Amino acid sequence: AVILVNNIAKAATADLRLAIAEKISRIQIDQVERIGFSRLLTMLNDDVNQVASAAIAIPMVVVSGVSVLGMLGYLASLNLTIFAIVVLAIMVGITLFQIPVSMATRLYRRARELRDIIQEGVRGMVLGAYELKLNPAKAHSYHDDELVVPQRQSVKLERIGDMIYHLAGNASELLSFFIIGLIVFVLPKFMHFPVTSNIGVVMALLYIAGPVASILGMMQQLNVGRIELARIDENNVIPEEVVTPGQTAALVPW
Repeated sequence: AVILVNNIAKAATADLRLAIAEKISRIQIDQVERIGFSRLLTMLNDDVNQVASAAIAIPMVVVSGVSVLGMLGYLASLNLTIFAIVVLAIMVGITLFQIPVSMATRLYRRARELRDIIQEGVRGMVLGAYELKLNPAKAHSYHDDELVVPQRQSVKLERIGDMIYHLAGNASELLSFFIIGLIVFVLPKFMHFPVTSNIGVVMALLYIAGPVASILGMMQQLNVGRIELARIDENNVIPEEVVTPGQTAALVPW
């Protein structure tokens, strides 16, 4: 299954990259100049790869989701009260998880914008190599301002975003163990559970914790892919160049 998903994702990545390239070849010249070479190149490389990584994570999220639903059904068969408590805890956890997700999303979006700046800096360094060689001071300043500073900022933002996701994932695991402790040690004081039912509940809760943590862990990958896909979609609303019969579309001036 993993090999099949990987092959499908690679094929979809290639098709998406070719579709973007074809779209770029048909858009108007002034639009190409407005967007910029660096942004288009980043879209063809970084954005497509991130979308492909997110696509690979989708089947895994579905499998984990099915596992969670199955175990919730098992909990419902054991005790409806415990089932309701677990469902409520999952809903609260997902709601609280959206707070760090929104924070990390802003950081990843800004890091993505900085990668465009870095790409433009690399392009300028290559095209202006002769001029920079003649002026070492200017070359050093250009290297720091256009490459080093945005690169460090981009990495810093991504690290903070990763840390936020990691801490949020740890908090969700702590919440799951808190629910287990609540059901095992507190709830029996108010409700009577058979020993066999209690063991089954604990086993089901321990099993649910894994898939839920997996889903939350892959949310980072899916969120990054969503940001990159949004950047790609911006390319789809750019007007294409109208080609009349007997004419050929203008080539993109790389």
